[in-house]
Amino acid sequence: MKKLIIILVPVILLLGGGGAGAYWFLFMRKPADAVPKEEPIGPTDALRLESIGVPLVIDKKLGGYLHMQVMVVVQIKDFDFVRPRLAEVQDALIRDLNKRPFTVDPVSEALIQERSLAVAKRILGPKVALDIKVAKVTKGT
Repeated sequence: MKKLIIILVPVILLLGGGGAGAYWFLFMRKPADAVPKEEPIGPTDALRLESIGVPLVIDKKLGGYLHMQVMVVVQIKDFDFVRPRLAEVQDALIRDLNKRPFTVDPVSEALIQERSLAVAKRILGPKVALDIKVAKVTKGT
């Protein structure tokens, strides 16, 4: 009898806890867990950064420099917030692109855009920096 009680008590506790958890997840969840609706985006425009030069490393040797023109796409209502921070975005972008130099030639503009957008969103915020346009990439010495 004593062994039966020792076995039944943990089983009852496990079943009760599992039942309470199932009840909570099935019936007590709030509909707020759904994906929030995205706000409509107003008119946008691109703010041009100064020309950026980063090294191109091929076979562990300097293979030249990439000169690129990058523009940050923001809503027009955010211009006053973004303009004073463009130098900070450019500095962070130069640091990021020099920290992990490009090692393939030709360089993918999609890769430049992806890395630039990540930096811009980190500095300006994900709702402010909407996109990055890579206007021109040239290889030089």
